Amino acid sequence: MNLDAILKPYGAVEALLEDWSRAARRPVSLEGLIGQWRRLIDRAEVGYRLSLDDYLNDVEAREMLDKARQASHGELAGELAAALMPLDERFVAATEVSDALERVSPWSARLPRKMGHEMRAQLRDLERARRREWK
Repeated sequence: MNLDAILKPYGAVEALLEDWSRAARRPVSLEGLIGQWRRLIDRAEVGYRLSLDDYLNDVEAREMLDKARQASHGELAGELAAALMPLDERFVAATEVSDALERVSPWSARLPRKMGHEMRAQLRDLERARRREWK
């Protein structure tokens, strides 16, 4: 399935992709965002070894896909839902709900069950900083 090929009738989604491409200074496509989401899940399933910033950037791809889905209808909405459902199920299985991060979306409220030392250390530092703020 090539989501970008069926995109033409969906001007609102095309406009979002153009805005995101301008902001990123590189082409952003639905297929590319789905690929980024898939790679995050692949990493989370075996142990996410990148930084917290990398993780949040990867999660942002899923949030962008939600915006694209909300702007779409008909065939594109169905194709997006079909492409995302099995990935989302894998993501939920590989992550757990956490209070460590601000909940911007249901996706950003979850952290990998298996994570590397760098991300674990960043989360500890974040928790320490929050505790200092409350004192």
